[in-house]
Amino acid sequence: MIGQLVGTYRVMTKIGEGGMGAVFEAVDEKIGKHVAIKVLLQEHATNPTVATRFINEARAINVVDHPGVVQVSAFGHLPDGTAYIVMELLKGQTLNARLKAQGGRFAVPTVLQLGRQLASALAAAHGKGIIHRDLKPDNVMIVADSSFPGGERTKLLDFGIAKLRLEYQGEGEQIQTRAGVMMGTPLYMSPEQCRNASDVDDKADVYSLGIIVYRMLAGRPPFNAAGTGELMAMHIYKQPPPLAEADASLPEPLTQLVHRMLAKNRTERPSMAEVAQELDRIGTVSMSLPVVPSRSSLPTVPATDDGATVVSDPSSAQRTPTPAPSASGAGTATSPASRTPARRSPLVSLAVSVVLLALIGGIYLWVSHRRTPKDATNQMSTPADAGAPPDASDAAPPQKLVHWQIESSPAGAEVIRIDDNKSQGQTPLRIEQPAQPGEVKLELRLKGYAPLPFAISGEEDAKPAVFNLVAEKAGKRVKKPRGPKPPAQ
Repeated sequence: MIGQLVGTYRVMTKIGEGGMGAVFEAVDEKIGKHVAIKVLLQEHATNPTVATRFINEARAINVVDHPGVVQVSAFGHLPDGTAYIVMELLKGQTLNARLKAQGGRFAVPTVLQLGRQLASALAAAHGKGIIHRDLKPDNVMIVADSSFPGGERTKLLDFGIAKLRLEYQGEGEQIQTRAGVMMGTPLYMSPEQCRNASDVDDKADVYSLGIIVYRMLAGRPPFNAAGTGELMAMHIYKQPPPLAEADASLPEPLTQLVHRMLAKNRTERPSMAEVAQELDRIGTVSMSLPVVPSRSSLPTVPATDDGATVVSDPSSAQRTPTPAPSASGAGTATSPASRTPARRSPLVSLAVSVVLLALIGGIYLWVSHRRTPKDATNQMSTPADAGAPPDASDAAPPQKLVHWQIESSPAGAEVIRIDDNKSQGQTPLRIEQPAQPGEVKLELRLKGYAPLPFAISGEEDAKPAVFNLVAEKAGKRVKKPRGPKPPAQ
């Protein structure tokens, strides 16, 4: 592709590759405009379903027409018939990369800003009847934009498996997801999407955005498991841990919104437009009001590591909250003496204060005199362990995620995990899940073709792999390659 002309654009360099296509930077040599060109991978060129989804991505983006969605200027086919899409060239960082670079979590104002922008773009898509179905940090770019607070904004990518109305699909190119098919990334999939990718509406994207916002606030997703089946079961049946357990200083309206977005019953989730409005309201209140945590909401151990979200001043969180001034305006109550009734004479108050100070001093000297050097050493080292904030270096690093990209010829084969006999989805399959040691044994199954077992590393990303399925011979049953050999007849 390097050096080739695509329309009026000269391909310069390859900048990335995904499950369906490779992305190249190209330039219009006449006006100097740089663009990104996404080209369908050769192994998919003869697969009509994949090719149709690829072109539908361009149609979906143009229908949405929102500044928070990557813009498409053209699409077509190369001389050899390979489909391509011409898009705006984005210079920035994925949300996933930014999270890893900043210790796994963001400050509340950053979360509110990014969340509002994503919700706005997704609300525009939902208004056109388009559901993304693969919302995750790797599909969000953070790019420079001086018109936004902080000089950055989000761009939503990859509508490759989006659910579109039939009216937005090309003539004779309509495709519908079959019942029972799993599509998406398990770490971010809604309960209903885990059951059936065809039975989703806009609330599936609300749930996925809720997972992303939860991760940005807590430094980890609400659910994690070694196996895809277990992870999907957690989405369906398990309630997420309260966000306040990760950071007690988080604004309560924000944690309540996130948990509403993660409701198991989709009818209990807000719409994406409501999410955008609520995030905007929370952001406005957070910026206009001073943060004064109540006694009940103060964290036991204030979080001050680099990745933590701190709403209140860490230094004030370690002190006893100062009570409100008295009605007389004489100051704040800091000792029993200052709470003495007003009719007590100044001389009596002074005498009580002197006696108390002498008593406290005497106790301190007596304890100091009896303490051994070893006790003194322990006394100096204990507070750091008992009440000091944990050092950022002691925090558990974000769990590594691996990406699998599995293709088959022909496409549409079920990818079965052998250890639990659970389906991971159909080819072409792109999933993200927690890393695990050793190999994961899988099997491709498609009616009319022999089962094909294979193994993938559970610790590293799986490069795009294409498996050629062998058709079963007519009238002959092909033995499965695993399990004991059947006894002779």
